[in-house]
Amino acid sequence: MSTYQAFEATGVHNLKLVERDLVDPAPGHVRLRAEACGVCHTDVLAVEGLRSDPSQPVVPGHEVVGVIDAVGVGITVWRPGDRVGVGFLNGQCWECEPCRRGDFVNCRNQQQTGTTTDGGYAEVVYARASGLVRIPEGLSAIHAAPLLCAGLTGFVALQQGPTRAGSLVAVQGIGGLGHLALQYAHRLGYRVAAVARGKEKEVFARQLGAHEYVDSSATDPGAALSDLGGASVIVATSSSGASMNPLVRGLAPGGRLVVVGAAPDPLTVSTPDLIFGTHSIVGSLTGSSIENEDNLAFSLAHDIRPSVEIMPFARALEAYEHMLSGAARFRVVHSHRWGCSCRPRRRRRCRRPDHGCRSGCPSGSARPRVRVSGSGWGAAGSRRGHLMARYEGTGNARGSTPRRGPGACSSSGRSTGREDGPYLRRRPPAHMGAVGTVGLAPAHHLRSGHPRSDPRGQ
Repeated sequence: MSTYQAFEATGVHNLKLVERDLVDPAPGHVRLRAEACGVCHTDVLAVEGLRSDPSQPVVPGHEVVGVIDAVGVGITVWRPGDRVGVGFLNGQCWECEPCRRGDFVNCRNQQQTGTTTDGGYAEVVYARASGLVRIPEGLSAIHAAPLLCAGLTGFVALQQGPTRAGSLVAVQGIGGLGHLALQYAHRLGYRVAAVARGKEKEVFARQLGAHEYVDSSATDPGAALSDLGGASVIVATSSSGASMNPLVRGLAPGGRLVVVGAAPDPLTVSTPDLIFGTHSIVGSLTGSSIENEDNLAFSLAHDIRPSVEIMPFARALEAYEHMLSGAARFRVVHSHRWGCSCRPRRRRRCRRPDHGCRSGCPSGSARPRVRVSGSGWGAAGSRRGHLMARYEGTGNARGSTPRRGPGACSSSGRSTGREDGPYLRRRPPAHMGAVGTVGLAPAHHLRSGHPRSDPRGQ
């Protein structure tokens, strides 16, 4: 094709679908066909006009996974067909002083994907080769996308200091960043404390790997952590400076408060809280491309997966607004492989405009509903087919054949009105239960009255 579709952001909260010309990648860059892109809160910088010049169009999205289809002049390591990812940092220059000292994260000539250069809300993405992350076999695009940003942020933050295995490490907030940081902390061998508001989050926090739970709405989190012996590292993921203020008092001697959540209000701290105990407060942005490959390899080896809700690329604006509402549990990913549930031998074109099938339905494709948590039901809150379903890993998969769902395209090419589809099923590792794995639940289990359905949506 000579053109591709992309969502451009201009001004304030103005995201529109446009056609762009397909061009060859610049020297030192590659072109890739996007498979999936995660929706991150940092996308507000582009969509809400929080840039130096909001009038200039830019494509948001910095959790991109795709396949290289063209390379620019001077590229020797990467080849067409390589499966790669692009995170928030679009690639270092290798020439500035921080780069020459090996500090690639703070490169002075580095673009920010989806903010200062075009990102992943598009069918085609261009990226500097130095910013590419190789995606390992066995990790799906849907899972890899959030790990490129939210995962890497927590993974790097937990290593901000010489923390011994078995030490107490705390994660404040169980959201898009926190639910991954808890898994990383547990797999790294720490004694993990989760800090969040409300008693109802304790069960999920413990499923993710927390050994201790602190309800910050009922007690002082700093005092509670101090009673547990003090945390060597506290990773603050919330977007509230006021909620971080008492955490310093919960640090162990020499402990660090690592701030990764961008908050509009300031963080205030008493100087004695820093002096006595030799405490420190540091910020942590993300990691380099090679550190991101370490992150993906670690996640694959230790069954760390994000909890995601999937939407088709055509509904990228809806996916962004769903993330912004705070109702997502916990990451939203829009996929370019989202198709209707056509019969394997049917190749008729899908006519549903909301399915995003530009070139017809892929044969036998499934419209998955994804859930990582092991208890109850997710709260995706949509009747359009991205409702998270309960993990079916303990069910009997034998004798259950994928079937054509009520929303499959009919033989005449018309949709029947519902968006349910066939299903797949996968068992979790025996030592993991349902945490860190994905279940694709049968669509007919979501119907009202089915013995496995849950009308509460919880």
